Amino acid sequence: MNGKLQNDVTELISNSTGQLRADVVKSLVEVVLLERKKLVIDSHTCLMELNKVISKIRPDQVSFNAQGEKVNETYSKNKFEERKKLLELSQKLEQAIEKVLTKTPVSQDDFDQLKKAFDAAKNRSSAKTTDEE
Repeated sequence: MNGKLQNDVTELISNSTGQLRADVVKSLVEVVLLERKKLVIDSHTCLMELNKVISKIRPDQVSFNAQGEKVNETYSKNKFEERKKLLELSQKLEQAIEKVLTKTPVSQDDFDQLKKAFDAAKNRSSAKTTDEE
């Protein structure tokens, strides 16, 4: 009986090439999807942090009238450029996230662009603004 059972097992294993291939493909797809999910979630979190940094950048030049009342506030050139760059990073990251979530079919290049936008935004969202220094 034991020899017959072993022969049956060996036969099923030798005939399971198609099943093995399907299982390997399924596992590899799951790995890639998990990596992509993590990238999208991390990118979304980074986008929220970047938008918080942008909202903290305030005009740094204030004008007053003769009575000492504040007339207007403006950005210095450095503040304006800093805010502009952060807004561009935020917009690029948001567009890249939207693209991978809505485009069909989505390509590896789309995820590469998201990774690039994420890396650029991550470096800026974790850096201190000149207000915080």
